[in-house]
Amino acid sequence: MSPARRRINAYHSPYTYYGGIAAALGLVAFLALYYGTTWNPYGAWVAAWSGVTLLFYGYDKWQAVSNGRRVPKLVLHALALAGGFLGGWAGMVVFRHKVRQGEFWLVLILATLVHAGLVYVWFVG
Repeated sequence: MSPARRRINAYHSPYTYYGGIAAALGLVAFLALYYGTTWNPYGAWVAAWSGVTLLFYGYDKWQAVSNGRRVPKLVLHALALAGGFLGGWAGMVVFRHKVRQGEFWLVLILATLVHAGLVYVWFVG
């Protein structure tokens, strides 16, 4: 495959596409919360990424129902691990999305435990 063809394929990759949109939305939301509220940085971070994760769960559910272009599960997992675990849990409940897939339960439990550990270290330790 030629380098030009690889570039085109990478540009149209759903990982690059949705991952880039998620990163941009997450960072903009974080900066808005960080500078627009009196929240501590970690609270702003978790709220921003949780909001983005909830949006992506809802969008993916809508795409699943309408047989459209889906958000890769790796992107959904990365969002949860980045701090959007609350949005991931909310997305499962609100949209009834990914509730039968054990992999999503495992990633959300892991992300919750990791962030609980961060809260402990940040505020207690």
